[in-house]
Amino acid sequence: MQVQQAVIPGKIPAFKFGRQSMLQDALSDAHLVMVFGPLKKMQSSGLPRLLREHYPDAEVIGCSTSGEISSAEGVTEDPVTVTAVHWSRTHMRVEEARARDMGLSFNAGWQLGERLAGPDLAAVLLLADGLAVNGSDLLVGLQQVLPPEVPVLGGLAGDNAAFTHTVVLHNDRVQSGYAVAVGLYGRGLRVGSGSLSGWEPFGALHTVTRSLRNTVYEIDGRPALEVYKEYLGTEAGRLPGSGLSYPVAVMDGEGAGEEAEIQLVRTLLGVDEKEQSLVFAGNIKQDARIRICRSTEHQLIQSAGESGRSALGEAGSGSGLALLVSCVGRKLVLGRRVADEVEAVSRAFGPEAVLTGFYSNGEMCPGRREPRSLLHNQTMTVAHLEEVDDP
Repeated sequence: MQVQQAVIPGKIPAFKFGRQSMLQDALSDAHLVMVFGPLKKMQSSGLPRLLREHYPDAEVIGCSTSGEISSAEGVTEDPVTVTAVHWSRTHMRVEEARARDMGLSFNAGWQLGERLAGPDLAAVLLLADGLAVNGSDLLVGLQQVLPPEVPVLGGLAGDNAAFTHTVVLHNDRVQSGYAVAVGLYGRGLRVGSGSLSGWEPFGALHTVTRSLRNTVYEIDGRPALEVYKEYLGTEAGRLPGSGLSYPVAVMDGEGAGEEAEIQLVRTLLGVDEKEQSLVFAGNIKQDARIRICRSTEHQLIQSAGESGRSALGEAGSGSGLALLVSCVGRKLVLGRRVADEVEAVSRAFGPEAVLTGFYSNGEMCPGRREPRSLLHNQTMTVAHLEEVDDP
């Protein structure tokens, strides 16, 4: 397995290799190229042509972001990062599916699963539109077909927290309303993952008494927005923006009150004053048990390092590729310290691994207690891919 990283720092015709480049020239025999960058540059007509020139035989995937992550530059908001991979023992298949609106997301996932299912499927890398696609439904559809032990790793495209338009790249096409998935096959691929949020629940344990997909209408039989505002106090006047600092944790089905553990975290995207409802970045089921969360910069950074250590595991060598997908909400909360959470993951792996990834509208990774992948919010998710000679 060879991995090489490059950066396009300015106008798209320019092409400059980052400090972590292993070769003087592009890895021209790469099988897979992952590309992350700001919306305007990802929509440039010259980008697919430039990538094809340097990587003529590769499958190219990518998406618009709310910030890029790379070994070469850390965290950036303007360059396009390019990570090329040449597999030695792994085979792959790339498929895409269209979801013109949220209601078609489950079917899009099912289609991808049908096309990718096969012997020795070790993992799926998945990127999807961050606004038109319901990431929760997409994952459920995909995993209806695939074995539960196959991890799905990736995230939803971003647009620097504008929440207006995101795109996905597949070879020569840059499109909205699509998902692209890479099936990785073979027993020589070792896959690890970690997903910790660093958010701490406070206050009472509540029950969602009315919801539809990602919209919550009632909590404990009361208007959802009314309940939520009680926790925010003076911060309620700055909704929905202030909601990034107070995400909602969906708790597991066991334990009562403070004994219940976090299953996943949901970011608030919007509020409806007329309906008194809350709109989140992922689905929250009716009857789900929830708690409001808060955190500190230190807790968020510490959890990122723990995600890295979990992904590396005891058997990992610290080489290969680490895919980091973190939430745009964390980036906004951390502010100038956002690079510290990526540095925490980098320290967990050491200098041999190549780090790539982006800040997203949703992160996909197995949960801490569940083998199947979940759509996370406000979470640093880390996937580690490494080829081994003796599986």
